[in-house]
Amino acid sequence: MESGENSFMSNSLELISQKCQDLGIKIFSIKEEPDSLVFGLDLWAKPGAKVEKLLLGPSGEIILYIKEKPIAGAANKGFTKKLAKKFGVPASNVEMIGGGKSKFKRFAIRLTFTNHKDINYYLEKMDKVFSK
Repeated sequence: MESGENSFMSNSLELISQKCQDLGIKIFSIKEEPDSLVFGLDLWAKPGAKVEKLLLGPSGEIILYIKEKPIAGAANKGFTKKLAKKFGVPASNVEMIGGGKSKFKRFAIRLTFTNHKDINYYLEKMDKVFSK
């Protein structure tokens, strides 16, 4: 990786960290990889809801209400798909890393940088979803 690319990635890491802090989202283990950033977040799962919505909890966790019920992994797939949509990434860039059978889950989100999706794309997406 050339020094210009390294500077861009470090700046992106700082910008995402600052945006999450500003919005009140608690993230953990943020790291840079070639052409992407990966960070973890906590989710308080609310399956079987009549109305789908996303809120921020008091400790910075995301509270996500979805219609899918926790039967045969349908809710976990639903949470993955909803998080992907909210962050503007494909579902393959969202991985559950803990809490498969719990209401408290941990996810890793991969933000991949392309010609069409730069750091500003992700920052704007987060502003739209999480700003009140």
